[in-house]
Amino acid sequence: MPRREIIIHYLIKHDWVSGSQLAQKLSISRTGVWNHISDLKQKGYKIESHPKSGYRLVEIPDVLYPELVRFELYTEIIGKKVVHFPLTVSTNDSLLDLGAQGYPEGTIVIAEHQTGGKGRYGRKWESTQKKSILFSILLRPYAVKLMDSYQFTILAAVSIAETITELTGFEFRIKWPNDIYYNDKKIAGILTELRGEMELINYIVIGIGINLNQDFSDFPDHLPSAGSVYLVTGICLDRLKFIKCLLKKIDLYYIILNKGGFEDIFTKWKRHCDTIGKRISFSSGNVSGTGIVADINSDGALAVQKEDNTQIKLYSGDIRIL
Repeated sequence: MPRREIIIHYLIKHDWVSGSQLAQKLSISRTGVWNHISDLKQKGYKIESHPKSGYRLVEIPDVLYPELVRFELYTEIIGKKVVHFPLTVSTNDSLLDLGAQGYPEGTIVIAEHQTGGKGRYGRKWESTQKKSILFSILLRPYAVKLMDSYQFTILAAVSIAETITELTGFEFRIKWPNDIYYNDKKIAGILTELRGEMELINYIVIGIGINLNQDFSDFPDHLPSAGSVYLVTGICLDRLKFIKCLLKKIDLYYIILNKGGFEDIFTKWKRHCDTIGKRISFSSGNVSGTGIVADINSDGALAVQKEDNTQIKLYSGDIRIL
């Protein structure tokens, strides 16, 4: 564990901590401790110093630093390694590169802001600094086929919907295939990308973008359907608490998935999904039309009863509830 992380964790757990205590714990000089404290202050931590009492943490910054995310996270897989960027093009792109470099399963990349955040089909994902949750997770599932990659999007969607619902008391819904909505407002999106060969996944990256505390002025006019948890509930959530709760939820469901429990996760997904039974318009490749969503199959396909009473299965595409 980096020394900076040890210092912050120690200061969070205690009131005043002497320089000699920290020096002994880190096996460095008191001057070395002072240098680390100075660096932490530069990062936005408010730390009081006293000649006799030592150091006291007064306030943490509203930044999702690794040492804060990892503090008492208590997950088995997710978040064992955390990489943080104040600014990046895309957390998915960054983590796909790290995955190719051999970074371990459970690594997450968090960004405060993205210049090229993306959704499906290369669409841009708009985000607001210090009001959004932007991160990606690296997984290395054993012997999972490429065709089963949709299971990870379902896992992430259930985790997000349940986390927001538990923290706000408002029920958030999943719109097939990868969005979280409240009524007609899009709150979160998921982009799953992978690298594989011979029909098996080498590693998979789940990108998650959540509009947490934005107000109306944070959204451009061309996104009338965009919303935030704050706008639809009136509740301003703590970003650090939120992401830690979400990571624990993802960790839990990933463990269940690895033990062959996908059907349990899928049952929860269908319970949260607001698409079944709705009349929709759809566009998938060169196929488009309208119909009623009859069901969602366990392979993630949308079963649509068309206007001419024929049924079509959609594995990807766009839908709009009519």
